[in-house]
Amino acid sequence: MRNTSRTFSILFVCLVASRAWAGDEFSISNIDRASWHWASEGQLQLNEYNSSRPPQLVFFDPTEISECRLGKISCNPNEPITLVVDVKRPKPFIARLRYKARGKSKSIVISLLSQVSPDFKVTGASNLDKNILISPWHYAMVLSPKGELVYYRDFEFFVQDFRQHIVKGAIYYSIVNVTTSNIKINSEGPRLILDENFKVIEKFDHIVDGHEFHYLGPKHYLFMTYDDIETPAGTCYINQTISEEKNGKSIYRFSIFDFFKQGYLAEAPYKFPFRGRNCNGNSHLNAVQIVDKDRWLISLGNGSIFLWNKATGKPEWIFSGPEDQFDLKPKQLTHLHHTPRWFPDEGRLTVFDNDYQTQTTRLLDFKLDPVKKMVVTLKEIPLSNGYSIFGGSLEIDRENIFSVGFGMRAKGKWDFAEIEDGRRNMTIQFQKQSFGPYSYRVYRGIRAVLP
Repeated sequence: MRNTSRTFSILFVCLVASRAWAGDEFSISNIDRASWHWASEGQLQLNEYNSSRPPQLVFFDPTEISECRLGKISCNPNEPITLVVDVKRPKPFIARLRYKARGKSKSIVISLLSQVSPDFKVTGASNLDKNILISPWHYAMVLSPKGELVYYRDFEFFVQDFRQHIVKGAIYYSIVNVTTSNIKINSEGPRLILDENFKVIEKFDHIVDGHEFHYLGPKHYLFMTYDDIETPAGTCYINQTISEEKNGKSIYRFSIFDFFKQGYLAEAPYKFPFRGRNCNGNSHLNAVQIVDKDRWLISLGNGSIFLWNKATGKPEWIFSGPEDQFDLKPKQLTHLHHTPRWFPDEGRLTVFDNDYQTQTTRLLDFKLDPVKKMVVTLKEIPLSNGYSIFGGSLEIDRENIFSVGFGMRAKGKWDFAEIEDGRRNMTIQFQKQSFGPYSYRVYRGIRAVLP
C-alpha cells in the first residue's frame, strides 16, 4: 500500500543579525522541488531544497529567542520540528510561529503547500496590501501581494467564483461547487460558505448561478439563478432572477422579465443549449452590485447596465443597450461586458468590456451625470491588444489601481493583472491553457490573520 504521507523537518539555524525581522507571512510551496528561495539579512530565509533535503528557516541568534511556539507545538531554535503533509489529499498546513526576541513578541505565518497546485508565473508585485483570490479549475487559491501561494485547496471538482465577504468585521469566503456548466451562459451548483480559516460552515443548497453572490450573514444570501421556462406554445426561454433570502424565507425577488414587462426592450435574442434544450435568451444577467439598501446596479452583459430601485420597482437610469438613456457614441458602447461597478459619490462607472466586435478587450472608466443622462468623460485603460472571449472582472482600489481577471483569453499572455496609470505592476499567468473562464472572476481580499 502506498504511503500517502511525507515527513519534512524544519530546522532552526542560528544567524546573527542586527536588523529586526520584517514581514509577517512565509509560504513554502512545491514541496518536492527545489524551486523557491527567499534570503535577506536579518529576515527569515528558506534555503533551496528537494525531497531529500529539508527546508531550513533561518533567523536570529537562538540565545535571543524565548517562548517559541509553532501553533500548539513548543519549539527550540536548536532542534528540528517535524511536520507531516498528506500528499494524497493535500491540504495546507498553516501555523503561526510565535516567539520573543530581545524582549519583544513577534510572530510569522508559515504555510506548507503541496506541489499539486497549478503552475503559474508571476511578474512584478502589487502596490496594494491585499491578497488575490482566484479559482482555476478545481482549486481555490489565495496569493499574497507578491504572488506567493499563501493558501490553496483542491476541491476535486470544478469550482468558480472564490471570493471573500466581510460581514460586521468578520471574514468569510464562498465558492460554487459547479455541477452544471452551460458554455458561454453560466455555471451552476450549490455555494459553500467558509469561515476565516477556510473551514466550511454552511452549504447553500440552492442550485445558484456562478456569476454573483453576496453573503450577508448567517443564512442570509443575495444570489442569482438561471432557469428554463416554457410558453404555452412550447418555446423555451431562459429566465434569470436575483433573490434575497434569509433563514429560508424570500425577502426580495427580481426577475429579468419584470424589467421587460415594464415595456423596456429585450436585447437581441439568441439561442443556446441550456440544460439539454435549445432555449431563447434575451439577456445575459451576469452581475449585481449592492449600491445601498434600496438600489442595485444590474448588468445584462449583452447590452444594458441599469440602476434598479427596489422601493419603486423601476430603473433610475439605463446605460447602453437598446434602451440607452445616455446617448452613447459608438466608441462608448459595450459589446459583452462584465462586472460593472457604480461609485455614486463620484458619478463613476467602471466596466470590463470584452468587445467581441473588435476582439480587443477594454477597461472603461466613465464619469457620468446621471441627472442629465450624459457621459462627462471616458478613459480607456490599455490591455496590450488582449482579447477575452467571455468572462472577466474589474476591481478598483484607490483612485487609479485596477485589478483585472481576464476571463477566457483568446489573445494575450496573462490571466490577472494589476494596472496603475496604464502600467502593469503585476501579472499572473497560468501555464495550463484550457477552454474555461478560470480567471473569471479574480478578487482582492484583506489579508486575514491565519491560525
